[in-house]
Amino acid sequence: MSNQQKIAALIESGLNYKKKGKYDEAIAEFKSALEIDPNHINAYRHLGKVYLRKGNVDEAIEMFCKITQIDPGNIEAHTNLGNAYKTKGDIKKAVDEFKKVCEIDADNLEALNTYGLCLREAALYDEAVKIFKRVLELAPGYVFGRNNLALVYKDMGHYDNAIEEFTKVIEFNPTGGLVPVAMQTIQQCKKLKTHAGVKVTK
Repeated sequence: MSNQQKIAALIESGLNYKKKGKYDEAIAEFKSALEIDPNHINAYRHLGKVYLRKGNVDEAIEMFCKITQIDPGNIEAHTNLGNAYKTKGDIKKAVDEFKKVCEIDADNLEALNTYGLCLREAALYDEAVKIFKRVLELAPGYVFGRNNLALVYKDMGHYDNAIEEFTKVIEFNPTGGLVPVAMQTIQQCKKLKTHAGVKVTK
């Protein structure tokens, strides 16, 4: 049996253990694959995902970092890394990773949206607005992107813009799950606008 066949068998075995919830056994199989080939990207990827399932975020981050060292342009690894940092609460590093994904693939809708969410969480509102506008350029009917843009405007105190975008969320998908929250938030924005006075909008 060649080394590649041994690795394939170990990874298959590890995935079977993972499906059964036997994470320690899965980890052992993926580590055995890496002993044969220390640069095997799939083994690192599966190992990182099992660590996440176990709640071992730091170990998962280490595995995804290994992939980006071997293959700096690996979009999935940067995405996984960004999500892991976000889970850990390290928003600055999450922002950096999603920025890298968007530099590699400027039209990656999911990455752009998550990047925008991280920017909002980091209170980098102007940047978040730019990213969500880019999302809507790519997919004007993407209501989650529009809802996120509206929330950023609300955070910024740009209540007229927020109301406009929430209204579009309702128009684009009148029966969607976001509608009740959008309607409620429109009312909140109207009250906030009254209390704060009309703010200059962009």
